[in-house]
Amino acid sequence: MKLMNSCELALLKAVAANPADDLPRLVLADWYEENGEGERAEFIRVQIEIAKDLSCKTSVGYPPKYICNRAKIWNCVRCLSIIRERELYQIARHEWQGDCVEIIPKGATIDEYITFQRGFIHTVRCTIADWIEYGSKIIATNPVERVEVSDRKPLRSFITSKFYWNYSSGNVERPFIVPYKIWNLVHANEEEYGFTSRELAINALSDALIAYAKITS
Repeated sequence: MKLMNSCELALLKAVAANPADDLPRLVLADWYEENGEGERAEFIRVQIEIAKDLSCKTSVGYPPKYICNRAKIWNCVRCLSIIRERELYQIARHEWQGDCVEIIPKGATIDEYITFQRGFIHTVRCTIADWIEYGSKIIATNPVERVEVSDRKPLRSFITSKFYWNYSSGNVERPFIVPYKIWNLVHANEEEYGFTSRELAINALSDALIAYAKITS
């Protein structure tokens, strides 16, 4: 992992502090280009263009990552952007993982642990223990908007059919058990008597983990 100078660090922190805003991302892209990192700059700009959901001339109704067979012949801007995005990502994804290197096992596939959107790390997948240990460091310079923990699943009540997280004061290991400091943040946004779907419960845990990382950074 490369060492960052103070200017790059300040720009990265601005991106992390404003995840919904493309302007800090584009400012950093300009800085990268001016400092000899043209591929990094291009990757940011290309992913921002893709995020605008540019329409494909031939792939209406297909998934977002679909590429038309004649992208270059028909000069399909969206599909050409996706092709270039993939080329850039394959070239330098190992250099752009940043502090997420802490949660990626040696020899593992990077794509299983992090996902880029609009040029930067958007989603992190790891154990809850890894996030508690490294999350504050990761989120300081990455605009992470989602954390997916690999070793936790909410409990569904047979009585209410709703989904719950719980905590334990001891060393109880269950898929639905989370540390109290995390559970307390989940509980702050919890619907009365649990969550109506598994997805809502997982989203609430993700929000709580991000909030915890910000509090402890």
